[in-house]
Amino acid sequence: MAVYRITEWDERYEVSSDNRPLKPGQARRVSRLEYVRLPVFGEKLGKGWRRMWRLAGKREALQVFGVFCKLLEIAADKCADERGLVPGPDDVADILEVPVQQVVTAFQVLENVSWIEAVSLDSAEFSENRIQIKSNQIKTKQDNTPPTPSRGSVCDDSLFSRFWQAYPKKKAKDAARKAFAKRAPNEALLATMLAAIADQKRADSWTREKGRYIPHPATWLNGGCWDDHIDSEVKPSCTEAVYTCYDCGRQRYESQMEKHPTATWTHRCKGGCR
Repeated sequence: MAVYRITEWDERYEVSSDNRPLKPGQARRVSRLEYVRLPVFGEKLGKGWRRMWRLAGKREALQVFGVFCKLLEIAADKCADERGLVPGPDDVADILEVPVQQVVTAFQVLENVSWIEAVSLDSAEFSENRIQIKSNQIKTKQDNTPPTPSRGSVCDDSLFSRFWQAYPKKKAKDAARKAFAKRAPNEALLATMLAAIADQKRADSWTREKGRYIPHPATWLNGGCWDDHIDSEVKPSCTEAVYTCYDCGRQRYESQMEKHPTATWTHRCKGGCR
């Protein structure tokens, strides 16, 4: 059975699993494509278009290009190992609901400009190409499979107990245990977590209203919050006086005034925290 293949499909139109242009040796995206990449020439005319124009003539060139655009859609709407293939002129004419001869003419022009080529599904070249595509799919799947954590790291209650003891909000312990097991931290990561907890305990967002805004431990673990930036602004004591700048009207605590020695300040006691 003879079908047609869009030439340079992988180089021009195919994408990888992360929807980026496909590189040599990479696996094609498994699911059907939603969009097709097209080279952008802007207002310039590419060499292929000029050749097609000469072969088909100005009147027919747009018709041929329209057929080719539909072939791209047909070729993209297939599974990974069949993408880039399109049926013959008779089937395409049925899809477009146009006379067969129009599509036959378009196919002839597209073959002459090397935008498509006829292939046999029984040929050795075609079989070898499908085998290579499947091999790349398997290799990529193996490379992207995350390593299975050791049983000790998942079930080590001693590490979780140290985390639970350090975390200030004791809520939803079972959910926290599952989130901890999912992260499967080693000693180094646990040390990073404990250090982050110690720092975040002093943050205003954690001390405000008796810790009301401390996230649940499972939320903290799932969000990777040990990497969160901590506001380094000094939290003033409840009795620290507040001063207002005559120049800009901003309020600052007494401990911050030394950073702005040239400003003129007036004392404005708030009688406690701002």
